[in-house]
Amino acid sequence: MVAAVAGVIAVGAALAFGLMWWPKNRSAEDPPASFTSEQASALATALISGDKDQVMTAFAVPAGQELPDELVMTLKDSALSLDGESFVAYEDETATVEGTMTLADQGMVLVTVYLTTVDGQWRVADIEVGPPVVASESAVPTAAPSTGVPA
Repeated sequence: MVAAVAGVIAVGAALAFGLMWWPKNRSAEDPPASFTSEQASALATALISGDKDQVMTAFAVPAGQELPDELVMTLKDSALSLDGESFVAYEDETATVEGTMTLADQGMVLVTVYLTTVDGQWRVADIEVGPPVVASESAVPTAAPSTGVPA
């Protein structure tokens, strides 16, 4: 199932990944300098909402293009926690934020979310699923998104 979830996320992310350099989505404004814990929580909530329109607003997807329903449903069936403190912005209007995702059949795994700016807002360009979190490394509840990831 790891491959299936990673494949679903990769399919959705493939739509968005190329958008990191897509000039039509670029804002003339400077990219946001920060990414707060509140923004991290709101992004995580949007991604796992199960509402395709809300998930679409979280991803950097051009007008007329949609995310696969399978991606929306996979995200809905997970819990996602992003750590705003782990945010790193780069000069090319991209950034990363770290977190954890809890999957029904795998438990908690580490994730890196790649962000890009669209109209001056951070949007998801890609989600990289990493290794499982060892039980002793985490005390974060996995039933709902939270704003932090344990050290």
